Amino acid sequence: MIKFINAFEMLDPFSKFCRTFLSHSSNTTVVVTQQQVPTRPPKRGWSTGICGCFEDFGSCCAVVLCPSCYVCYLSSKLGESCCLPIALGGQYALIPLRTKIRAENNIYGSICEDCCMVCWCPQCVMCQLSREQDNIRLNQDLNMR
Repeated sequence: MIKFINAFEMLDPFSKFCRTFLSHSSNTTVVVTQQQVPTRPPKRGWSTGICGCFEDFGSCCAVVLCPSCYVCYLSSKLGESCCLPIALGGQYALIPLRTKIRAENNIYGSICEDCCMVCWCPQCVMCQLSREQDNIRLNQDLNMR
């Protein structure tokens, strides 16, 4: 005696399993938290302009009287070696100093702009860097209080 099995009867155990699994499934809630990425504040401009020499008359006079001494003083004031200007050839030490101040304090600009400013008016750049560093320290002191 030959018995023919219907194809749907063969699938019947599988369909029973699916119905059982689906009827007993539970709702699972998955919560994903992402670590917050620190964001930098928006870029800002220099606190004083390149031609604001009269805002700090003392540094302006020192730059006019002895620019080579002042660039060494400025280098140490910005946390670098006072020999940096000697190693880089005087006023050209202002390029990395200006770039450093810009990068550390999120000031917009470019290295090309830094080079142009130093080549066209290094005395004004020295005064601006000195004023910027003074303003940064002043703001840090006010924030600590």
